[in-house]
Amino acid sequence: MSAIVTANHASVSAAPRRAWIATATFDTYIFSYDGKQLQPLAEATCFNCHAGKILKETGKKLYPKANPGVNQYYVGVYDERRGIKGFIHTNDHVFAPYSSDRPTYDIDYDSSDGETEGSLAEGYGPGILTSGNVVTSDGFIGVQSSIATAATYAGAYLWENTPIVEAGVNFPQECINSTLSTLTYATLYPDGTIESYNNNDETVVRLTAAGNIYNTGNTSTMGDVYVANDMLVANNVSTVGNLSYTGGLRVPEPALAGAVNLGLTIDPGSGYKYVPVTASGCRASSRVFLTYKSQVNAGILSAESIDNGSFVIVSSNRLDDSTVQYFIVN
Repeated sequence: MSAIVTANHASVSAAPRRAWIATATFDTYIFSYDGKQLQPLAEATCFNCHAGKILKETGKKLYPKANPGVNQYYVGVYDERRGIKGFIHTNDHVFAPYSSDRPTYDIDYDSSDGETEGSLAEGYGPGILTSGNVVTSDGFIGVQSSIATAATYAGAYLWENTPIVEAGVNFPQECINSTLSTLTYATLYPDGTIESYNNNDETVVRLTAAGNIYNTGNTSTMGDVYVANDMLVANNVSTVGNLSYTGGLRVPEPALAGAVNLGLTIDPGSGYKYVPVTASGCRASSRVFLTYKSQVNAGILSAESIDNGSFVIVSSNRLDDSTVQYFIVN
C-alpha cells in the first residue's frame, strides 16, 4: 500500500508571505548577488519592472559585513508573473509594503497579467487615513487612471525645488525609449501662474496672477474680451462680442505687423512704387492696413496682391522713400 504524503502545516505557515509593491520603475533598484558583490539584474528593464509590480519575498537575506560586498540590508524577492528574481533594499523610495495577511498561494494580479493591463480594479494596496502629514521630498503625490499607461492623472510633485500642481492626459512613461502619444496638461505654479500645454500642437496658454495672458494658439469667445494689461496671441483672436483693452495689444512681428522702408526697394520704372512684403501671418482673405511712420516724397498707399504669406505695398509716388507700417487683421 502506497504511503500518503501530507504537507507539514508548520512549514507552510513559516513560508515567507511578505510582499512589496513598486511605486515607481525599479529596474535600477533590483540586484543579483554572486557571493562577492551585488550587480544590477541583467534581465531587469523599465518595461518589466514598472510601477505596480508586486514582489514576494523568497526568504533569502543579505546582511552588511556578514555578506561580502553588501553595505545594507537586502531581501530576496521574485515576481511570479514574469519570473524575475533578485535582491532589493526595502527602504528604497521605489518600494512600499504590500499586505502579507493572505495565504502563500495567493496570486498577485498586477498590471502585467495581460487581462487587466494598467487596471486599478484589482487593488494595489490599502487606503491611508491620517491626521498627520504625508510628505515626499522627491516623488509624485496624486491619482492616475492606471499605473502602467496613466491615461489621465492629477497630483503634485517637486521640480527643481519648485512645488508643482498638475493635471493632464497621458502621464510621461518612465521608460526613456517609450513612445509618447498626445500629451496635454495644465500646471499651477507657486506664483499663481496657470499654464496649459498641448504637445502635439505645441501650443501654450499662460495666465499669470498679474492678469497677463500668453497664448501661442487661438483665442475665441462668445462674449466680450477685456484686457487691462498685455495679451500676446500668436495666432487668431475671434469673438462675437467686443474686444477692448486698456493696455497694449501686441501681435507677432513681422508675421502680422511691421515696418518697411520703401527707399530700400527697387522701382519698377512705372509711375508707382511696388514693394513686396513677406508676412507669414498674411492670408488671401486678410485685411492689411497701412500708415506712414516717416514721410519722404509720400504718396497714396494701398495694399495689393494679398495672398498667403505675402502682399504688396503700392505707393502712387515712384520716388516715395518713406517708411510704411503695416497691420494685418485676419
